Amino acid sequence: MEFVTKEVLSEMLFELKKELIDLKEVVKGNQPKKIMKNKELQKYLGCSYSTLEKLRDSNMIPYKKVMGNYYYSIEDVNRVFMN
Repeated sequence: MEFVTKEVLSEMLFELKKELIDLKEVVKGNQPKKIMKNKELQKYLGCSYSTLEKLRDSNMIPYKKVMGNYYYSIEDVNRVFMN
C-alpha cells in the first residue's frame, strides 16, 4: 500500500499548474487575432506586402483604414479565401 502525503500532492499540483500554463501559452500563440495589421496578415497568409496591396486594391479583401494604418478582420479574410 502506498500513502500520498501532502508534499506529494503539493508537488503534483505544482506540476499540473505548470503544464496548464504551458498549454495555455501554446493555445494562445496558435490562435490568430481577430483584427490584424499588414505585417500580421502577411505572416498569416504567407504573402508579400505587394500581394497584400494587390488584394486590397482589387477589393478582394475587406479592410479599414484608420489614420494611415490598414486593419483586416480575420473572419472577413477567411470568408474570402474559404469561398
